[in-house]
Amino acid sequence: MADDPQSNVVQFWSNELETKFLAPKLTEDDAFLSNTPTGTLVYRVPSPHVLMGVPPENLGLYTTMTMILSVQAVKPDFVEWLNCKNSNKCRLIYHRHLTPILKYVVPPVVYQEAEVELVFDPKSIMNKIKDVASDDLPFVQAKIGKANINFEGYVASD
Repeated sequence: MADDPQSNVVQFWSNELETKFLAPKLTEDDAFLSNTPTGTLVYRVPSPHVLMGVPPENLGLYTTMTMILSVQAVKPDFVEWLNCKNSNKCRLIYHRHLTPILKYVVPPVVYQEAEVELVFDPKSIMNKIKDVASDDLPFVQAKIGKANINFEGYVASD
């Protein structure tokens, strides 16, 4: 792996489309959290439509999509392709039914301490996640930009 985290290029191979996609570059946060001398590269995986550069509607035919991750280490003297020794650890499976589509956010301009309403397209929520504890919310988190949204105490299931 290249010592400079941002000199490592992440790419995905789509089994369904039989195509390689170069992922967006590491963010400054990802680069800071990475420790490439020990073989650790932190990377937040984008949504499939962001990765492929297409509108989300173009992926409507796929309920799942499998991607294989690899890394290109760009070193001063040469370029090296790094592949996983255990392919199961580098296989990503996007499940559309676990990624609901957000219809709108109210208010359109959000500020700290604001009460925010998120409305999801019910057609995109095909199956409920089954291994959620009974006292947990049925989702993990939501973000607007880099800000986390706290749902505790404000959830209406209708």
